[in-house]
Amino acid sequence: MRAFLIRRAFRIYPLAILCVLTVVMFRVPTMPWEAFEWLGWPNLMSNLALTMNLTFSRPVLGPLWSLPLEVQMYIALPIVFIIVRRPGGPFIAFGLWCLATLVALVQMSISDRANVLSFAPCFMGGVIAFTLTNQSPRRISGKWWFPFLAALMGVYLMIQVSIGDIFFFPTQWVACLVLGIGIPLFKESACSTANQVAAWIARYSYGIYLFHCICLWVPTAVRLNMSVGAELLGSGALLGAVSIMTFHWIEEPAMRFGSKLSRARTSNAREALGLDS
Repeated sequence: MRAFLIRRAFRIYPLAILCVLTVVMFRVPTMPWEAFEWLGWPNLMSNLALTMNLTFSRPVLGPLWSLPLEVQMYIALPIVFIIVRRPGGPFIAFGLWCLATLVALVQMSISDRANVLSFAPCFMGGVIAFTLTNQSPRRISGKWWFPFLAALMGVYLMIQVSIGDIFFFPTQWVACLVLGIGIPLFKESACSTANQVAAWIARYSYGIYLFHCICLWVPTAVRLNMSVGAELLGSGALLGAVSIMTFHWIEEPAMRFGSKLSRARTSNAREALGLDS
């Protein structure tokens, strides 16, 4: 568990810290169409620590609202991993999803400060997919994956719009459950081009997530008076360059260091416990 948390910390924090400092240094607004607002040092410290939901601090950049939830879920995921590795893992995982749903319903009536619990059922959908991966036969062709995903998103949006709340949690929990059950049913894609594009996006996805709002804001900030299409193309090119550079210069070296450090810590722990003797 310690090794896992070390690797996650070096995977998440270095690039997130760079993003937060970039926003403050260059006075980037929370969203591209808004104006920059200095929110104070306590708010900045909370953003650097990724504890905004715990301190009720405003994210300096809009998409950063979800990152503290991911970091906090990492504390529970190693324990969940150990539990669902037992015989009957998919049934255990579904039981944990049900338990997480009940806890989330209780949390929503008590305090927003622990809102990570509201998203726990969403994460549990991924755990269900993990437990089913080697047990569920992949009968559906990979070419149907995107239509399935589009249909699921369409149904989700129709339900949320009809309710009048796009962030209605129960629908999110069920959608993630369906997604988690559906993933292991599909065969791997046989389209090499699509696979290569997906692999590229996956490699640089964290940088894309962190910096896309900044790159969308840049054409407006420099006032080049370009058309909307030209601004989007420029933002896309800038985002690709930034994501690639930050991955190879910061993200990847930090991950290598975290992996090396975690291996050393794990080796020392095993030696202290006499597991290598």
